[in-house]
Amino acid sequence: MTELWSALKIGDKVRFIRLPEGWMHDETRVVYEALIATGAVLAVDQVDEFGHPWTEPFDVNVAGQVTCDSGIGHTLAIIDDTWEWV
Repeated sequence: MTELWSALKIGDKVRFIRLPEGWMHDETRVVYEALIATGAVLAVDQVDEFGHPWTEPFDVNVAGQVTCDSGIGHTLAIIDDTWEWV
């Protein structure tokens, strides 16, 4: 069975809608929670050598606001079903 994320291409837009299952660092949890709470839309910025799509760089400030296009900050691999196409 092909995973839905494997169809993502550079430029596609996604929104995270739930937390991934399993353990994660506290900082990563805060990032996901901010993305979900704000409904932030992120673009797929690259696909790595293993075929995993990655989000564009973004940042989450202390107020939980998400900003993109900073060129620095967080990126997330999209390798599960915690997102939806926008």
